[in-house]
Amino acid sequence: KKVDIPFCISWANETWARTWDGQEKNILIEQKYEGKTDWKAHIKYLIPFFKDERYIKINNRPLMLLYTSARIDNCEAMVEFWDSVLKKEGFAGIHIVETLSSYQTESCLESSKAVVEFEPLYTRKKIRDQENIFDKAMRNIKKAVSVKLARIDAKEYWKHILQDQRKSDKEIYLGAFPRWDNSARKGKRGDIYKNTNPEEFEKNMKQLCVFAKKNSHRFIFINAWN
Repeated sequence: KKVDIPFCISWANETWARTWDGQEKNILIEQKYEGKTDWKAHIKYLIPFFKDERYIKINNRPLMLLYTSARIDNCEAMVEFWDSVLKKEGFAGIHIVETLSSYQTESCLESSKAVVEFEPLYTRKKIRDQENIFDKAMRNIKKAVSVKLARIDAKEYWKHILQDQRKSDKEIYLGAFPRWDNSARKGKRGDIYKNTNPEEFEKNMKQLCVFAKKNSHRFIFINAWN
C-alpha cells in the first residue's frame, strides 16, 4: 500500500515449457481452460486487485491484458461472463486489451476494448512478413551459422514503431523496448538487438511520447525492464 504506483494485470496465458534450453516439447505446467468453473475462480481471484484504488480503470472498467487471446477456448464467452460478474461488484465491466505480437498480429475478440503492440515481437513479425524469399533464406542461414550473425539493428525497428500508420477498429496502445536478447533461452535461434543503449532509448521514448499524444494513444507499454 505504500507503493503509490498505478498498475494493471497482464495474463500470460501460456504453457510453461523448457523453451530456455531448447526443449520446447518438455512441458512443466500446461495451460488449460476449464470452462465456466475456471472463469469464475479466476475472476474471483482478480477482484481484490481490481478494487485496489491504484488499479488502472477505464470508465470504471478494470484494464486487463490477454497475452494471446486466440489461444483461449471460448474467450468471447469468458469475457462476457467476467463482465457480468464485475457489474455485480460495482464495476461497469472489464476493459480487455489484446496483445499483438509475432504469435497474434490482430484482434480476434469483438468484446475487447483495445490492442497493445508487444515490442519488439510485433514489429519483428511485420518486418519479416515484408521480407522477400532471398532475405528470409539468408536470415535463416545466418542463424544456423552463428548467434553473432543474427544480430538485428534496433534502429530499424524503432523507425517502424515511430512512423507506422496504424489502422484498427480498436483503441491502440503503443509498445516500446529498451533492448532485447533471448539467446540465453534460444541459443542460435535467438534474437540479439544491437544499437540499444540508455541514450538511444531516451531519444526514442521522447519521440514516441510525442507521437502518442499527437495520435491520441492513451498508453505506452514497455517490454521489459529486466
